Amino acid sequence: DDEILTLKSSDVSHGVDGVAESDTYGLFRKYAATQGGLEVLGIGEIEVALQLTGISTSADTGKTTGDNSPVKLIAQLKSGTGVTDMSANGNLVTIANNATTRFIFDAEGTGHADDVWTDNAFDLAEDYPVKSGAALEAGDVVSLVENPGVIDKTNSAYSKELLGVVSYHTAQLSATLSNDQPRDAYGNLIGYKPIALSGRVPVKVTTENGEIKRGDYLTSSSTTGFAMKATKPGIVIGRALEDYAGPGSSGEACQAKWQKEYNPLPQDSGPCQKILGFINVSFADPNDVFSKITLDGTGNIQIASLNTDKLTLGSSENEEVGNTDVANQLELLSSRLTQLEQELTDVQIQQYDLGGSVLGDATSSAQETSDSSTLSDLTISNEFFSLGTTSLGETTITGKLTLGLLWIDPEENSINSLTTLKFQTALGDGVEIDTKGNLTVNAKLTANDLSLPKNIGEAKIPTGKTSVIVQNTNVTASSAIFLSSVGQNSSAFVDSKKSGEFTIKIPSSTSTEMTIQYVIINP
Repeated sequence: DDEILTLKSSDVSHGVDGVAESDTYGLFRKYAATQGGLEVLGIGEIEVALQLTGISTSADTGKTTGDNSPVKLIAQLKSGTGVTDMSANGNLVTIANNATTRFIFDAEGTGHADDVWTDNAFDLAEDYPVKSGAALEAGDVVSLVENPGVIDKTNSAYSKELLGVVSYHTAQLSATLSNDQPRDAYGNLIGYKPIALSGRVPVKVTTENGEIKRGDYLTSSSTTGFAMKATKPGIVIGRALEDYAGPGSSGEACQAKWQKEYNPLPQDSGPCQKILGFINVSFADPNDVFSKITLDGTGNIQIASLNTDKLTLGSSENEEVGNTDVANQLELLSSRLTQLEQELTDVQIQQYDLGGSVLGDATSSAQETSDSSTLSDLTISNEFFSLGTTSLGETTITGKLTLGLLWIDPEENSINSLTTLKFQTALGDGVEIDTKGNLTVNAKLTANDLSLPKNIGEAKIPTGKTSVIVQNTNVTASSAIFLSSVGQNSSAFVDSKKSGEFTIKIPSSTSTEMTIQYVIINP
């Protein structure tokens, strides 16, 4: 009684005698001898051995947990003397290759495959709500326009709100709402559009920023819903998979296979303006701008040149510099300083008569001629300028006298120079004093009394001794020390030296005290 129903035909001869008689093309039998269960078996000499067909007079288009279809498989679990839903994660349907299970669909609605799911679609997408009144189609470039996550076509270049591209035929769609929402003829949620997250997608493009080459980054353009080549840092939707020089120039994305099925692209009214793009929304730096900017060890930005419309220094708006090219501004500043110097000279010249007259706070008994002026008993209480050769007799100056980079200050009794001060150099090298006070005498120095530092001195080696330790604060380990004996010959030498002292030695002791003079020279 294992076979409840057997279907036979004299026209059938399948040869699978180990399973059923050769004229049996179908049977119903127990799955397990004592536990029961029903096995439906179809046997045939063709590709299809068992087919379940349901014919309905109407279609149910709902996608909720209560909707139906012409063919419906129901799995239940025993509960007492009745039945209930399958337990969590319980398997509802399995599909096996002979005795090896390959596909499982569980009670949570999840499908499991023993290998990779394959599809003839091209991207992964997610549904996003469309702005009320907006009309979007596959290939449109979109951005975020309202909360929460509402989208519309882009309308500006390098949009910071750039989100992606409307998908044409997604391989996997992550729904943002429950399945009971109304849908259009293609299965799209009404009021929503699938936005590609990754994969190949046809993208509407323009040459607004130049021709597009394979591998170029794509970003939004000023043409509504169209992408362009990105040439500066910013948000991009991905990269071009083919070239585009103008309408009708692209290849793959304009073929007929992209004009059908799930979410059809609109038929172009003119030459095709789409290319295939690989979607990967991210931040990109197409020309490696940031690689030219570095930071030093203290966090300071280092950049070769700076040209900007506005430069803000600090946090104050008053420190703003507009339309700034730093190099040009420095050049303009230098030119302005030169102009101000000339204007100052002109003002000074206007205070004096070049023919010899004197203006300002001055008293004199001047005898004037047309070419020159002779002034006697002249008192000047303010400033005196000479614009040519001036000869002065006995002159008393009570204030500072400035001659080029040299000035004499009576109040400090000092002569000063911004460079090396030189004396008696007209006929020879003379004497020089640099800005640090170092004196250079290029000939003989004669002095009645000369005080020198403790770099010169003498030491005595006692009778019967061969060495003496000399204490001198000017001595260092690198000092050069020169020795000379007084009144007798000797071969004295410096045996050792360190900071603050050195040791003088002679080969053998003497019968009298020996005086050694020394000179210390430090590097």
